[in-house]
Amino acid sequence: MFDVQQGEKIIWEGDIGAVTDRRVIYVLERRLLKLIPLSKSVESIPLRHVTSVKMDSTRNTAMGILLIALGIITLIVGIGLILLVAGIVMLIGENFVAINTTGGDKRKVRAKKEAGSQFVAAINSAIFGQ
Repeated sequence: MFDVQQGEKIIWEGDIGAVTDRRVIYVLERRLLKLIPLSKSVESIPLRHVTSVKMDSTRNTAMGILLIALGIITLIVGIGLILLVAGIVMLIGENFVAINTTGGDKRKVRAKKEAGSQFVAAINSAIFGQ
């Protein structure tokens, strides 16, 4: 699925990316308002540049409740449905893998919890030999 260089050994591969003995390959997804997919690109980072990796999630409870309340109030006008959906999305949140690099960059790769945990474990195994 992912292009690897000659002599490179794949340690783990999934929908969100792959881990080889030399680099981390991941699918970066760009979205409009966290809902509408715009584009996908495949990027890679050499393993020696990865400083830490963890599974994380975002959830904005206060803004979600506010948008749901505004959505219910303005449901008659028509814009309420959009606010209601946006509020629900903020309450649900999203899971992602955060990859930190030596340059101080933080890459966020959207992932389902199980696949993200496997991805994190594979990166840690490749870096630290765990």
